[in-house]
Amino acid sequence: MFEKIKLEHKDLFSRFLSAQKIVLSDVSFTNCFLWQHARLIQVAVIKDCLVIQTTYENQKPFYFYPIGKKAFECVKELLKLEKI
Repeated sequence: MFEKIKLEHKDLFSRFLSAQKIVLSDVSFTNCFLWQHARLIQVAVIKDCLVIQTTYENQKPFYFYPIGKKAFECVKELLKLEKI
């Protein structure tokens, strides 16, 4: 489901961020792409939301807030995936 971030994801980020009118640098493609060398950054589309997952070495992953119109449904799905 999640894929390591790569250049091909740039358009995916643009589509979701512009549709939601988000201009936060924390979730920009450029920022996420650059930080992948310090930690694992993966992306997925879940329930029509862009989800950014970050994992530091020897730690459990954490998620940025889903970007899309169905964020609540997406969070419920993430909780199922994490078996919380």
